[in-house]
Amino acid sequence: MGILTYTGRKSGKKISLPLAFSRKGDHLKVGVAVPDRKNWWKNFITDAGRVDVDLGGNHYTGLATSTRDDRGRVFVDIALDS
Repeated sequence: MGILTYTGRKSGKKISLPLAFSRKGDHLKVGVAVPDRKNWWKNFITDAGRVDVDLGGNHYTGLATSTRDDRGRVFVDIALDS
């Protein structure tokens, strides 16, 4: 579990969410449960967006992108900055 913080594409406000991440190297992945009932991931669907991640007491920054697969599942990939 960690905290994802991003700036809302419409509101311009900072928003923080607790999320479960999986990590592989310098990438984090989030599977969005029931994506049609949630909007936060849409901030990253057309354009990648800058995010902050607090994970296990460590702070990271990165670039998030959302994708929806042919089965309707949504994933957010976060490429962490070096």
